[in-house]
Amino acid sequence: MAWPTKENKKPRNNERMPEKLRRKVFKSYPYCWLRLDGYCTGRSEQVHHVLADVDGGTNEIENLVGVCKACHVHYSTQDAQQRSVRAAWDWKRKPEKHPGVLD
Repeated sequence: MAWPTKENKKPRNNERMPEKLRRKVFKSYPYCWLRLDGYCTGRSEQVHHVLADVDGGTNEIENLVGVCKACHVHYSTQDAQQRSVRAAWDWKRKPEKHPGVLD
């Protein structure tokens, strides 16, 4: 196992986005982009990646939208739960073919 160094340091999800980029996103999306019924407070407070970084999303302005905190928490929780369910099913053994069946 290699410890992160300046040469191989990967960006972490909890690192803050540059303030200039955040302001640009909020200018483009002053109101919540998700607008989830029962959760939305209306005003953009956080930045959301349309395509998540684990799926190859970047911090490019085209991939960022403004969302309210309530919608962001709810959406992120749902997404994390779906990912964990998918991961749980991925490790399971695939059904075997009947020994008498030829490919």
